[in-house]
Amino acid sequence: MTFIPKFPTKLHQDTAELVRDYFLTISNVDTVLVVNSCARGRAVPESDLDFAILVNPDTATNEIKNIHIAWLTYSATQPTFLQYKQSTPFAHLHLDIIDGNYLPTIVEVGEPY
Repeated sequence: MTFIPKFPTKLHQDTAELVRDYFLTISNVDTVLVVNSCARGRAVPESDLDFAILVNPDTATNEIKNIHIAWLTYSATQPTFLQYKQSTPFAHLHLDIIDGNYLPTIVEVGEPY
């Protein structure tokens, strides 16, 4: 069964599809997950977009950094992403690239448990 998240605006959905389409072209990427309010169906038009990008567990830390830098370069010129960022003061895209090797950390203030 495939879960299809409900986005509060078409711009949220278009931006999420941009993220998905970009990361699924990278060989080390296994899964692209929408997380937090959009995943729970509680997002509003002012909500940000949150993603967990799961890479293969054997992906080197340096390669993860390169994937992130490449995304920043790519997204800086994408009209959909730029339109999303300018849509509201709260339009942020949070992106965590995760290798599956979990190390517990302190939860930041305001983050869900």
